[in-house]
Amino acid sequence: MSQLKDPDIKNMKPGSKSKVESLGKSRGALVFRKVADTTTGYYRYWKGNQSVFIKLGVYKATSKSAGFTLAELRKKALDMAATRQQVTPQDLKEYLERQEQERQQQEKDRRLAIERAEAMGSFEDLLQSYVKNLYRLGRKTAREVETSLTTHVIKAFPELSKRKANDICVDDIVSIIRKMLAEGTTTRCNRVRTFMHAAFEFGMKADNDPLHYVEQGKRFHIQFNPVSAIPRQSQFERVKERTLTNEELKDFWETIDTWPTGESPLYRLLLKVMVACFGNRPKQLTACSWKDVDFRARTLTFIDSKGKGARPKKRIIPLTNLAIKLFDEISNYSGKNPGPFYIRNVAPISIHRLANYVSEYNDWREQKAKDEARPMPERFTARDLRRTATRILIDCRIPKEQRFLMQSREDGSVESKHYDHDDRIPEKREAATIYTQHLEQVITGTLPDKLVDLEIYRKKREQ
Repeated sequence: MSQLKDPDIKNMKPGSKSKVESLGKSRGALVFRKVADTTTGYYRYWKGNQSVFIKLGVYKATSKSAGFTLAELRKKALDMAATRQQVTPQDLKEYLERQEQERQQQEKDRRLAIERAEAMGSFEDLLQSYVKNLYRLGRKTAREVETSLTTHVIKAFPELSKRKANDICVDDIVSIIRKMLAEGTTTRCNRVRTFMHAAFEFGMKADNDPLHYVEQGKRFHIQFNPVSAIPRQSQFERVKERTLTNEELKDFWETIDTWPTGESPLYRLLLKVMVACFGNRPKQLTACSWKDVDFRARTLTFIDSKGKGARPKKRIIPLTNLAIKLFDEISNYSGKNPGPFYIRNVAPISIHRLANYVSEYNDWREQKAKDEARPMPERFTARDLRRTATRILIDCRIPKEQRFLMQSREDGSVESKHYDHDDRIPEKREAATIYTQHLEQVITGTLPDKLVDLEIYRKKREQ
């Protein structure tokens, strides 16, 4: 049978007899059928006594119409014949159907891989998810963690931050820490290391947390924590033992009210309240509302959430006359705010800004000493004031158990872990009275040489 020509196909009538072009012995044929206005080409071969048709495509009647030319359809038919010979004894149509199924499965796998890759969180996603979880849990360190990771990791290493979290290796973490050390950021590098380690630990568990996936839509598939292999820089974690001497504390109490600063008076008053309230942490004090300050019962209530995995605990400490006077003064500045240490009725004093305030105060002290040709005073921090209060409690010979109660410290006992100690206010008041008497003598320069023991004080009261 001769080859078909375009007029043969174009002149076909709808429903007319098919046009057939043989491709050679045992190779099958190219067949055209016309239904309505559409002519379609098929490859036909015989399977036993049954003819099998495989669609090749629509015939292109004009240059502007869609489809395939006669030559293109013929080539497709010849390719089918060649494939049929290659896959024999398999049936061609069954073979092509399996090929299509495999192609569809591969395409499905490819799309799933793309979706999985898009859903797989980057290093930055991991760090941000960890920070969001801290905020959700109400951790007071959330802001510090967010600032540190944003400054020293995300912004400092933008390309690294965009990589998948499970691709981050030990060398990448080393690069981050090395850059911080090279820039002179010493103690903070250990904090950032701790934050990154916690973030990877969080990521390994988050993949199995349905709530996390619903909220974040990201998975990390982290197999190991790359930060674990990085040692802490212990030389930058020396335990600080700085405490203010009685003379330094007296000078602080007198000059903190008079040094020229443009900051709110609440900063200096917070530092004084820290000392007057036995060295309790500024984070706990700034979180208090005015309803936590009970002027009638002369107590201050705050929430202690310090410690790894610690659940918040209510703490109640007594307020002495010295502390009451300070809160009276504070009320002149923030009495209409939600809490004593709220700025502009919006939020409490920033602990980071408090640290800067103390640093600027130290700068002023040094300049003043230089101008007066005096020895340079030793600098101190807000944390040193807490240690100074501890030193005063020890100087007053207040037992360790009472010291822990006054400063909201855990002493390891069951009672310390599970109770708020409000039923022990009387013994706290005894210790507070001795502490405040000693403190007032220090800041007025009238401290006697011999201190009173708490037991002797109690016996005198009982007489």
